[in-house]
Amino acid sequence: MRGDGRRARQAADDAQRALAKLSAILEGVSDGITVQGPSGELIYANTLAAGLCGYASVAELLAAPPSEALGRFAVFDTERRPFDLEALPGRRVLAGLPAPEQLLCFRTLASGVERWASVRASPVRIPGDARGYAINVFQDVTAARHQAAALHVSEARFEATLRSIADAVIATDAEARVTFMNEPAQPARTVRCSGRCAPDRA
Repeated sequence: MRGDGRRARQAADDAQRALAKLSAILEGVSDGITVQGPSGELIYANTLAAGLCGYASVAELLAAPPSEALGRFAVFDTERRPFDLEALPGRRVLAGLPAPEQLLCFRTLASGVERWASVRASPVRIPGDARGYAINVFQDVTAARHQAAALHVSEARFEATLRSIADAVIATDAEARVTFMNEPAQPARTVRCSGRCAPDRA
């Protein structure tokens, strides 16, 4: 019994030292990083992760129950459908299931502010501890999503403008393939359109 107690304390000490080393390495990473324990509890987070979760400090985040941290957000997939939290990569890793990367929208319930993040997770072992842990990586891609949305709107407006022009308009790519043709250009078409073309008139 006494030997078992010493081994347990040694395992706990080894785990703490490993976690301290991990913290020193991951604090300077440009993504949000968290580590979940076997029961899903957070045992590590870097400063960026705490900020992304809406907490003023890492200590405040780690002290909060997991349900409280996630309860601050509504989570959606890329189609704006509610996302099943059991499908979060970290939870799937802890369950021993495949955990594909997810692109998710996190809407803060208190403010309505939305942030997009690419979320991935991997299993990790801590020396001296046979249990499974999950390391989560949150890459904030909000700016990129906003830029892509703005570009899509701009392209749609530009295309609508081209379609409204009375003169024939034909656009080609670098290899001289037609990528756009408005209706006035249709009667004179002699090449196949490989992109967005106005429909032929009946």
